Amino acid sequence: MKRIYRLLALLLALCLTAGLLAGCDEDPNDEEKLSVVMTGLFNTMDPALAATAAERTVVLHLFDNLLRWDGEKTVSAVAQSWQETDNEDGTQTYTFHLRRDGKWSDGSDVTAADFVYAWRRLVSPETDSPEAEILSMVAGYEDAHAGDPEALGVYAEDEHTFVVTLSTMCPYFVAAVCTAAATMPVQQKAVEGGEGWSASRTWFVGNGPYRRTGDWSDSLFATLVKQEDHYNARQVRADRIEIRFKSAAEAASVIGEGLQAFCIPGSVADDRKVGLGHGNLAARLL
Repeated sequence: MKRIYRLLALLLALCLTAGLLAGCDEDPNDEEKLSVVMTGLFNTMDPALAATAAERTVVLHLFDNLLRWDGEKTVSAVAQSWQETDNEDGTQTYTFHLRRDGKWSDGSDVTAADFVYAWRRLVSPETDSPEAEILSMVAGYEDAHAGDPEALGVYAEDEHTFVVTLSTMCPYFVAAVCTAAATMPVQQKAVEGGEGWSASRTWFVGNGPYRRTGDWSDSLFATLVKQEDHYNARQVRADRIEIRFKSAAEAASVIGEGLQAFCIPGSVADDRKVGLGHGNLAARLL
């Protein structure tokens, strides 16, 4: 029970910063479950199209980026290490060395090419992402966003080395861009496998600590379960996250429905604050 009370205290702290209504239950099968109510629309699990706090929250659990925010600092995720180089022409190059045990939920390896594809897709006018500008500091962004995605200053040196060139120094690139929901890797085979890939059980794949289960057709409820073969599974304490998406008025009415920790929901502007079972909460449950 001490662990549960500790979790509740952390959930309350998370609520105060992330605008969530959350609770924790002990399962008879020793499953640790989080019950969360969020305000905001939930219509997509596509990182490039996720625009609301609710959508980004789900994306941050189903995918892993180069780096992640642990509540206090930026730490490694898919990238185990990285170097920053100042170039003579004023540009800046970041070289990310990817872990070799990163896997997609279909069992295939996560590679540098997945990041190249995802970042080019993010800025492509065909994607029409509301978050494309997050990569505006990357060299070649203007040409890429105008219709030539390959002009973007990213490439795969090899399967496990992802290289990014910035047109100028950007102090928030590592902490904000490389941890964001929008810049998550996506698998080209999945995205191009069929229309509406992110809503399809057949085509959707993620590389994060959780996978979606249950009824995918319900836009008001999402169940996420821990991906046991994820490289960081031992550090992810919540086995299941149940998220209900409601209006602010509906969320207020849920208080008292078995939730043991709660706060009034609101909007979330910073992706670093929306971690539930992974992100900043998981890091503090160690």
